[in-house]
Amino acid sequence: MRFEPKSKKELEEMRLLTKGEYDATVVKAEETVSKTSGNEMIAITLKVWNADGSGVLVNDYLLSTETGILKLCQFCEAAGLLDIYNQGILSASDCMDSNVKVKIKIDEGKGDFPAKNAVAAYVVPKAPKREPAGTGYSGSQVANVNRQLEESSDGDDTPF
Repeated sequence: MRFEPKSKKELEEMRLLTKGEYDATVVKAEETVSKTSGNEMIAITLKVWNADGSGVLVNDYLLSTETGILKLCQFCEAAGLLDIYNQGILSASDCMDSNVKVKIKIDEGKGDFPAKNAVAAYVVPKAPKREPAGTGYSGSQVANVNRQLEESSDGDDTPF
C-alpha cells in the first residue's frame, strides 16, 4: 500500500471544521476558576455537528467578566436560558444538554500546539414575525384592509 505520510500537525488540521455556523450540543459543563485570571467560569465541551453527521468536540469558556459577558449572554439566549441569565446566576447543570448554534473559527497553532476549532460566537435565533392573532394575515395586510375600509366609508355607520 502506498500513501503520502502526514505529520501529526497535518493530521490534526485535517480534523478541523471549516469556519461557519454549526449545530452543537453541550456534552460537558463544569464550574471552575480561570487559571490565568482567577475568575469564576463554566468550562463547556460542545459536540459540534458536521454536515456528514459526525461530531467534533470543541471547548469553550463562559465568563462573567466585562469581556466575557457578551458571549455568556449569547450562549444563554441561544440555549433558551435567558430567564436564568436575567436572574444573574448560571450553573453548569443549567448548560448541560443545551442545543445551540455556534459560529466556529480556527485558532492557529502555536509552537507544538496544532490549530484548533474555537467558538467565535453563539448564534441567537431570530424571533419569528408575529401575525395579528386569528387573522392569518400579516400586519401590513391588515393595515391595508383597514385603510381601504376607511377610504371607502361614506361616514354612515349603517351596515346596509
